[in-house]
Amino acid sequence: MQGTDGKEHSPRRTEFASAVMGQGLDSALVQIVSSAHINALVVSKIVERCGLKAFATGIDEAMSHYHQRLPGTVILDGGATNRDCDGILDTLLTSAGSRRGRPGILFVANRMLSDDEEAEFGPPDAVVAKPITPESLQPAIRHLVARLAPPAPRA
Repeated sequence: MQGTDGKEHSPRRTEFASAVMGQGLDSALVQIVSSAHINALVVSKIVERCGLKAFATGIDEAMSHYHQRLPGTVILDGGATNRDCDGILDTLLTSAGSRRGRPGILFVANRMLSDDEEAEFGPPDAVVAKPITPESLQPAIRHLVARLAPPAPRA
């Protein structure tokens, strides 16, 4: 994926095991959380191009919608400071110990994060730098959703 610096960057992942993720969640459903309506619309269209169902929420109502619909993936738009969704990220990460597990988390950053910033920020499963384009976001979404899919039964 191409970052705002023009260099290719792969989606960053955490050490969280995929076994913790996705239990009891709808892997075909993606929640987009953004304070910018246009960003949510663009991301929703890209998610739908991946063959998934998307719904967008603002930051204030994000967790109530999450608990009602239980999406398998949540895309967080960090806004201009990369901090708009800090509280939501913390809440989603603490849900890893719940019975349902936690969703896959993709963070849309204003720019690629340095290693120090990523360590301070916390562990989303993937980070994609703006500008938001299908070429940068679709591979990260597909990769994350594939990690959440149940393993195929062995023959």
